[in-house]
Amino acid sequence: MLEKPVLNWIESRKRFISNNDTFEWVIRDPIVGRLTSALFVLDKNKCIQLSDAMREFVRKIYLKNNLEQVWRDSQLNIILKSFDAAGIKVIPLKGAFLKNALYADPATRTMNDVDLLVRPQDFFRAMDLLIKNRMQLPAQENLENVEQLSGMPLAWQPNALSFVNEAGFALDLHQNLLNPWFRPAYTVDIDQVWGRSLDLPAGESNLWKSSLSPYDMLAHICLHLAL
Repeated sequence: MLEKPVLNWIESRKRFISNNDTFEWVIRDPIVGRLTSALFVLDKNKCIQLSDAMREFVRKIYLKNNLEQVWRDSQLNIILKSFDAAGIKVIPLKGAFLKNALYADPATRTMNDVDLLVRPQDFFRAMDLLIKNRMQLPAQENLENVEQLSGMPLAWQPNALSFVNEAGFALDLHQNLLNPWFRPAYTVDIDQVWGRSLDLPAGESNLWKSSLSPYDMLAHICLHLAL
């Protein structure tokens, strides 16, 4: 784990919101709250000292993250195999890639969903495959079926849609890196993004075949505060 950067991040945030010398505030914080399970490892490695009650609390979160990580990867592997069989190339975004690339222990980074980027021309095929794999569009998306979107002009189509299955596995499918409100200020040629993407070495522990270029990944992380 990146112990020094994580500690610096927590300390920088603390100067603005808390005068408390304990770490209980981290749990409730909307910015660094995702690092709650990392407190367990920092305490275990003697980088910080937690109270007994706090240590037990973050230990349970850490163990929960570990179990959820194994379960989430098993759910994701089913989706990736169906995409691969259909010739749909995917790039993991934000935590889906960073949890293994930056964190030696993925359980120290809390995740709620998985973000995947597909080419715009594959967006509707990917949506169809997700639905066939029992992933559903939440009711708030207000869409009845894939065909309802496919007839829309490109400018009206969503950059991303959220899916979830009955077990609670959540996935956001993207065809663009930017949310609509960023587009007027930041123009992104998605074909160039794909052209700059990197092929990753195959391996049993590696779910991914491609990643964003370092240039695009840094820009995307900064825009989404997604570290």
